[in-house]
Amino acid sequence: MIFWVSICLWLAACTLYDLKWREVPSALTLPPLYGAMVWNAINGNIAVVLFVLLLFILADVPIRTRGFANGLQAVVFCLGLATSPEPVLAAVTMLTMVVVWALWKLEKMGGADAQVLLALALVFSPAILLPITLAGGVQGLVSLLTKKKTIPYMVSILAGASVFLLAHPSIF
Repeated sequence: MIFWVSICLWLAACTLYDLKWREVPSALTLPPLYGAMVWNAINGNIAVVLFVLLLFILADVPIRTRGFANGLQAVVFCLGLATSPEPVLAAVTMLTMVVVWALWKLEKMGGADAQVLLALALVFSPAILLPITLAGGVQGLVSLLTKKKTIPYMVSILAGASVFLLAHPSIF
């Protein structure tokens, strides 16, 4: 219960920053992401952690020289499937990481949103993204009906994650 409340408070703080300044400081998003990566490494999901680290590296590598990095990414993906006690979950998690990373790289999502989604998916599994996506759809409809150009997506992340955590109170 304490963990659930702390997650919701963290997401609420991120949401307040996003609503007020349209920017969430890295100090609010990176420590939880790194913590989620350490937690996964401790729990034996080292391939997933390496995969996420390679995504960070790919963010700064020019497209022309990405061949080696992309090949390394494919090798880590295959190793993750081969060494994971739950290969399907590892595959879904890594594919989720690629989709979130691609949305950020294509500038369809902010960096803070991507970091928060990666951290949540690493800690709770990619299943947490379903209620977040549904909340995003509702948010999009509200935005369309109120003729607002944008509403920070962190609102949907907070709403969807809260619904997920309420539906799964025994996760931790």
